[in-house]
Amino acid sequence: MATYAFDNEWRDARERLRGLEHLLDPGSIRHLEALAVGSGWHCLEVGAGGGTIAGWLCRRVGPGGRVVATDLETRFLQVMDEPNLEVRHHNIASDDLPEGQFDLVFARLVLKHIQERERVLGRMFAALRRGGWLMCEDTDNSSVALLSPGDAASNELFMRVERAKDAAMAARGHAYCGRQLWGLFHTLELTDIQAEGRVPLLRAGTGPARWKRLSVEQLRENIIGAGLATAGEIEAYLTLVDSPGFAAQGFTVMTVWGRRPA
Repeated sequence: MATYAFDNEWRDARERLRGLEHLLDPGSIRHLEALAVGSGWHCLEVGAGGGTIAGWLCRRVGPGGRVVATDLETRFLQVMDEPNLEVRHHNIASDDLPEGQFDLVFARLVLKHIQERERVLGRMFAALRRGGWLMCEDTDNSSVALLSPGDAASNELFMRVERAKDAAMAARGHAYCGRQLWGLFHTLELTDIQAEGRVPLLRAGTGPARWKRLSVEQLRENIIGAGLATAGEIEAYLTLVDSPGFAAQGFTVMTVWGRRPA
């Protein structure tokens, strides 16, 4: 597994994750509800991050169910107070999973950090019980665009720093792979494969806008050091994101799910 582009030991890592959760959780939960995740299910979340989806799953499956949440950095998960939650330090790129144990395996924004995606998906598939569901979400940056303000100079600045951020992330192993999920799922022995893409909106003064700001702040030195953008351009970008009229389209979140045959 390549170096994670956003180190969760960074001083504002939890705040950054919180903004990402505000952006993504409603859509993720809608899809999980549609699978009828319910009482007594055994669930695995790979790369559970700050734990909001793991916590939702714990409450959903109830005392008769079980949730295993894994991550490379588990400090945010360790403080959760859910009696049916098990936290494991785990690297999905190199560590095996228990086989045939889970009614649901869920992973969000995990595969983008991993080159061996087919092998990792095979591990997740093997962890499913017969009839269990695999659901993965990942992103594609083709939809990113500034909506407001609408002048050409603001748009040029916004997209320049966005491209610089993406290049800095790519240098640390990040690769957008949302558009690949459909094909990757069809390499597995899954049935009932379905998919949906959604484009979230980021508005001034919200958690998702704060997440966007913090993402650039965390990679600031990498961006400047690689000559991808200047310090002045980054400051102007951050001022733009903080401005009262700011609004932007986010990345496209692709959700793909399928079932292991019973």
